Amino acid sequence: MKKLYLAVLGGALLLCHTANAIPINVLGAGDFPAQDIESITGDPGLGDANVLAWLQTEAALNRFPAPTINQSDYTGGEILAGDYLVLHYGSGPGGTPAGGLVALYFDADQLSFAVPARGSGPNGFGGISFARLYDHVGVPDGGTTVMLLGGALTALGLLRRKLTS
Repeated sequence: MKKLYLAVLGGALLLCHTANAIPINVLGAGDFPAQDIESITGDPGLGDANVLAWLQTEAALNRFPAPTINQSDYTGGEILAGDYLVLHYGSGPGGTPAGGLVALYFDADQLSFAVPARGSGPNGFGGISFARLYDHVGVPDGGTTVMLLGGALTALGLLRRKLTS
């Protein structure tokens, strides 16, 4: 009987394991012409404020959660679920003059992400200019986590009672 309880507990723990994230390109396939930032912000520069305004606009248009103003240069490391990674690539041969921007949204935690050294076009085929990581706006849980925790504690209490009697 004890083996059955341990098997059930082990199976439940396996189901709770987090899957690897698949980054979702906010803009669909390809990249966004960096020179079009001016149409959103009125300023053609790729400064922090302009890139954030562009990302917020694109996330809203594509019905993704809003990114926050908290940003950092991404040089590798953990990316949390709901974070955005914005990459800028130079124009390269055949690209548009200002290069291209790619925005990735991560739907689950990821230990790291390998940033491609060169853009895949159509606007930026050159080398990477920057990689900026933006936090996401937290969404209230709705009580699911508390219910799962309560259920797990109840199951552990019942398991303890069965094993000690």
